[in-house]
Amino acid sequence: MRKDTNERKLNALRLKFSDGLSGRLSEVDSQFNMLQSSQNKKSSTSALAELAGCTHQLSGTAGSFSFWNIHNAARKIELNCTELLGLKASPSSLEIQELEELILNLKAEAKHDLTISAEIQLIDQHLTEVTHIGDPEKPIILVEDDPDHAEAMKVKLMNFGFFVECVNDPELVNNLTTKFDPIAIIMDIMIGSDLDAGLRYVQKVKKEGVLDCPFIFVTARNDIEARINAVSSGADGYLVKPVNIVDLVETIDRLTEEKDQQEYDRPIQIMIIDDEVDENSDYLQHLCGQNIICRIVPDYRQVMTVLEEYQPEVIIIGSQEDTYTGQEIAASIRQINDDFARIPVIFISDNKKEMEKSLRVRSHGDDLFERPVDPDLLLSSILARAHRLRALRKIIKQRRTSEQRFQAVSEMVSDAIIATDEHGYLIYWNRGAAHMFGWSSSEILGTSVSKIIPSISVLDGSIEGTWVSKNNDIFDHPIELIGLTKNDEKITIELSVAEWMGKNRNYFGAIVRDISERKRIEKALEQNRKELADRTKILETILSSIDEGFAVWDKDHRLVAWSHQCLSYWYDPPQSVLSERSPMINLLKHLARKGVFGEGDIDQIAEREKLRIIAEGTKYEEEITLLDGRKAHFRRFPLPDGGRVTKYTDVTNLRVAESELRTARDDAEAASVAKSNFLATMSHELRTPLTSSIGSLGLLNSMLTGDFPEEKKELVEIALRNNQSLLRLVNELLDFEKTLSGILDVETSRHDISSLTSNAVKNALGYARTRMVNFVYNRNSAPLYADINEHHFEQVLNNLLSNAAKFSSSGSDIEISVEKNREFVFVRVKDFGVGIPDGFKGKIFEQFTQVDSSSSRNHPGTGLGLSISKALTEAMGGTLEFDSEVNVGTTFVITFPASE
Repeated sequence: MRKDTNERKLNALRLKFSDGLSGRLSEVDSQFNMLQSSQNKKSSTSALAELAGCTHQLSGTAGSFSFWNIHNAARKIELNCTELLGLKASPSSLEIQELEELILNLKAEAKHDLTISAEIQLIDQHLTEVTHIGDPEKPIILVEDDPDHAEAMKVKLMNFGFFVECVNDPELVNNLTTKFDPIAIIMDIMIGSDLDAGLRYVQKVKKEGVLDCPFIFVTARNDIEARINAVSSGADGYLVKPVNIVDLVETIDRLTEEKDQQEYDRPIQIMIIDDEVDENSDYLQHLCGQNIICRIVPDYRQVMTVLEEYQPEVIIIGSQEDTYTGQEIAASIRQINDDFARIPVIFISDNKKEMEKSLRVRSHGDDLFERPVDPDLLLSSILARAHRLRALRKIIKQRRTSEQRFQAVSEMVSDAIIATDEHGYLIYWNRGAAHMFGWSSSEILGTSVSKIIPSISVLDGSIEGTWVSKNNDIFDHPIELIGLTKNDEKITIELSVAEWMGKNRNYFGAIVRDISERKRIEKALEQNRKELADRTKILETILSSIDEGFAVWDKDHRLVAWSHQCLSYWYDPPQSVLSERSPMINLLKHLARKGVFGEGDIDQIAEREKLRIIAEGTKYEEEITLLDGRKAHFRRFPLPDGGRVTKYTDVTNLRVAESELRTARDDAEAASVAKSNFLATMSHELRTPLTSSIGSLGLLNSMLTGDFPEEKKELVEIALRNNQSLLRLVNELLDFEKTLSGILDVETSRHDISSLTSNAVKNALGYARTRMVNFVYNRNSAPLYADINEHHFEQVLNNLLSNAAKFSSSGSDIEISVEKNREFVFVRVKDFGVGIPDGFKGKIFEQFTQVDSSSSRNHPGTGLGLSISKALTEAMGGTLEFDSEVNVGTTFVITFPASE
């Protein structure tokens, strides 16, 4: 199988993992459900072990395929389970809840990662099954119980020439070792739910001595205990998932190279070129008795023939005929090839000419001995120089392996990797470059880089400088250029360059990325931005047509949209305050400068007001007096996504009229009429244009294909969600109007009250934290059904929860429970707050009624919440009742007929 097929296979495996992720998440849910339903320590321990096992697999495999969010989220669950397994007692309800939150986070991260994975495009959807390739002399056994991770590791190792066999159980290794002798065994520590399966197997095998190859652990566990246990069991290597394949290959090479010690134990081969020596020479007999093999060449004319069949590690040159000197023979041998040039040469002299001896040592020789030869000194020289040659050959082999490894890695990447000399002539060209530009390496190497990048002028060798001299910033960051393919097609490329120094000249390596498609997408995105801006302008026009000032803020307190009527309430702020997604703190600083909040440090005042607004929550209203004396009604409405809508109404004239009428009844009726008119007008004027805007944005969103960048598409989705939020707000306000008018039509269906209550409690936790109270929900384990309207039920329960939080003291608990008898389902919300005085119990459900209705009340509100809640509950066929005692607390009870 070629490497490009392996690359496609890795891509296919990544998509296969994406397709099977829902099944893995279902397994996580299943194990968690078993944990929740466990009745004793034994069953909970079993469920925790299984949950740890499946998240361990998920974490390791997700990391191998670069799904980092899934990897990290699953890893947290595994560590949490491992910690709980160490406890003596079963997990508490709080610990179970924390584990559930981690699982919810895992699902959210999985959704995010899978959205990114959807952009992967396969070159070939119909890949054949991976066949065993690689060098049979480099067999590897891979022990991994996750099939996706095992397949990915197998393909990557095959790219480096290893022959790989996979098993999912350590006990199956022995069956494979009967077929071949592995050079290394790679395995996970944790197999299934068994945390230490790999450790025990390695310890057993090492003790029995049946396998002497290196054992390498590849695991998601990165704790010191696991590492120490790995060493204790006899493991030779330890890598943490996700594994860099180059690190793994280098570890294998390093561990298997330990067998090269045998290389030093084999006999040393020497060649003696001497016409005066024979097998009976004293020093020759001494050498042969010291694990040295000698080959005597009495006639120098036989040297080439002997060298072809004999690989000497030391050459000894003795007396020769007068025709050639020993150094001439040595020089001719070293000129044969690089390997022979490194072989040590020892001269044996007759001591006739002292000058000649020195010359021989300096010219092509490593040592010199006079006759008679001291055999021990000669042996010492031979051993030292032979071992040095072996070490040198090992270094050269490692360097060649490193070069081959770089070659393999560079051929795996899809980007073009090229290298040039300092004058811009190509000396390296990978497969990615051939695919991008259409030139094969044999066609392009040695030619100018300007052949593929015409805008670069290659300097002549006589001109001082390099081909990047005019683009010095190219070393700081990638630059965009126009590339030219073999077919004269222009492509937009991104070029990154690095420089390295050779012995006599500089060289440059470059990574070239084809960004033509990215540029096309950016152009399309710019067009989409323009269209989105046009639609946003329509929305702003709609908002500006309303008499009241309207501002929409997201959950991060950033400005989304605003109407021009807001300018008079904000005292004409600068454009920086009104820019898209401008932080709320900018507006608060502007108001502080105008003196709205009094005197003091501007930044401190603005920060204080921001904290106050956050503490008040998304539902709040009050009447304020502007600096010019006008009266304004200020109100906030929550949005489903966590944002808020702020409404400003000029009530100056209304308050003047109220002072003239002098009666509370007329004041209340006037306010009611004003609110009703506003709601009716806003609802009918906004719904049609908002529906049209949503439809347009929805159509635009559907037109964006799956390969459209997620961060770009998110801009359209944000606008669509904000329009939908506004439409939901209008519909809710219209429902409020219908409730007041008594014409609300409610559709009901069968729902699990227990589940809906749980969701409502979770959604209200943020508000509870701002009020510094605790929600305690005693959930019934079995589903409890009733015929209700899901949305209106959540409205009612959200109102009761917010009221309970509002009227409870800091640090107190609010108890929520769901119960059932034969006929009815009961939802109770019990607080331990101030309670309701007897004088107000009879009119607590009346419109605009509050216990403290003074302008300085501590718990502001409209007085409509309980009235609407009661109306909605009765419209669904239920009842809303309460029981309260001053300074003891209040319990509200929602009752619905039970549905089987």
